Amino acid sequence: PETGLPVEIKAFGFVHLQSVDLAADGSFSFDCLPDGTYRLAAVEGGLSDFPAALHRRPYALPTADSLLIGDDTITVAMRRSPPLARPQMRSAEWLTPTYLAITFDTPFGDAPLPPNLYPTDDPTIYGYVVSPETSGQDTTVIDPGLGYTQLGEPYRLEPLAVLTPELVDTVPPVPVVPGGQVTLEPTTGGEGGRFGEVRGRITFSEPVRLPPTLMARLIQKGSSGTGKDTLSLGGPAGSPEQAVDLPLRQESPLAAVMVVPEPERYDKVTFPGRVITDEAGNALTDSIVSFTLVYSPPGATGSIRGAVVGFSGRVVVEARDAATGQRVAYTVTDSAGLSPTIRRGQTGYLLNNVSPGFYIIFAHEQVGVLPIPYYSGRWEPYRRAAHFSYYPEVVEVRPRWEVDGIDINFSVAIPILPLDGNALKRE
Repeated sequence: PETGLPVEIKAFGFVHLQSVDLAADGSFSFDCLPDGTYRLAAVEGGLSDFPAALHRRPYALPTADSLLIGDDTITVAMRRSPPLARPQMRSAEWLTPTYLAITFDTPFGDAPLPPNLYPTDDPTIYGYVVSPETSGQDTTVIDPGLGYTQLGEPYRLEPLAVLTPELVDTVPPVPVVPGGQVTLEPTTGGEGGRFGEVRGRITFSEPVRLPPTLMARLIQKGSSGTGKDTLSLGGPAGSPEQAVDLPLRQESPLAAVMVVPEPERYDKVTFPGRVITDEAGNALTDSIVSFTLVYSPPGATGSIRGAVVGFSGRVVVEARDAATGQRVAYTVTDSAGLSPTIRRGQTGYLLNNVSPGFYIIFAHEQVGVLPIPYYSGRWEPYRRAAHFSYYPEVVEVRPRWEVDGIDINFSVAIPILPLDGNALKRE
């Protein structure tokens, strides 16, 4: 658990036996326990109203189903995790006749969002688009579908019924682009993306409809983008391109994206506005929309390579920023596919494209179908937490370097890292 917190820990058999406080370094000790089988639980701020407290406050459970105490001393490591509370809808506010802002009682965190929700700057408020056909009904029922807990477990969100507003939407949508600047950012691969791609995202004030053939025009630096030198993407080789046309595609009801080739060459993007409408048919007021492109080439990255030792099965390996605890990269390994260069009992892993910096390397057993988040266990019904381990030192990554030999051993005692500041305090 996180050090320096007023966390109580209780030992449980059939009855409550003892409670202790954590020491400054996060350690704890139960002495003079009779032989028997026990369970442990840690909850920030005390164990009053246990086990319901696990749903409201950070907690920790062991990685074993039960602890058998005999003549010897056993050592147990537990990891502080977010509360088990299932996010539920509290209220909804109509922003347009087809778009609501739904407030939840707690953030979804790392868990995947239901497909009908769109995140905002507030982690407890999400956008939701309803069908225009609901405008003729007195009540609109919001049913986002399945949600996910902090453990990555699916659950059914309770539908929320709200009064349908008696509004006529005559307000046109507008692009929400702070400072009139579209920031171009590299993608990180995965579904719909490839390493090396650079994308720009344009967000709108409400759900919009884009024509499937909508094209945006990139203007080259130092050029007006007009005249006979203007060519479309894919023009003759060697032509003096001053502008290119490329597709502007709808990413979600609230956003459009474009993949930009050679982003360092262009500093402006324009596209027709009148062809973009909201659900009520209101078009953007500007016939031509124009924004400045901002691109900062990413610095050279490095990589981290090592092996997972002493565990059989699927393991998630994460690189977390040593100062903030934020996850910056992860990969999933499986001992079923051992590399010829890895000894039996070990599983190789590789974290690619890691920005220069200092990192904690954390590995945990994958429980369930989702590689993240960490499965921290539950009390009713009881399920143990996933096995985990850390690399015992902070790892420095430098540009174009591969840091090798970062082996994570599940078969040794989990070290208490000499963390600096708030390292690893945030999940």
